[in-house]
Amino acid sequence: MRSLCRRGDSGAAPVLDFLDLELDIGRHEARRGGVTLTLTGKEFAVLHRLVISAGEPVRRRDLTDAGWDELVPPSPNALEVLIAQLRHKLGPPPVIHTVRGVGYVLRG
Repeated sequence: MRSLCRRGDSGAAPVLDFLDLELDIGRHEARRGGVTLTLTGKEFAVLHRLVISAGEPVRRRDLTDAGWDELVPPSPNALEVLIAQLRHKLGPPPVIHTVRGVGYVLRG
């Protein structure tokens, strides 16, 4: 039994897709149009949360919970800055859209 546990999970980590955007969860990598993107840990966490809810608005609170530690609250505009950085790194056409009064949504 112990040797079976040491072998670990034989299944590969999932790769999430949205249009031409791929998130490789196991490698902690993001690609758009086949080009690897350099993302920070917070950017990857927020993008991951948006991808798993693609097409549905994600509340600002849920995004900050995904990207920031509970012990260190983000500054008031930290999420907006991070979303702007993500939009820049993802390039055109835009896939992250603002839902006024709610948060953000990932759609093509």
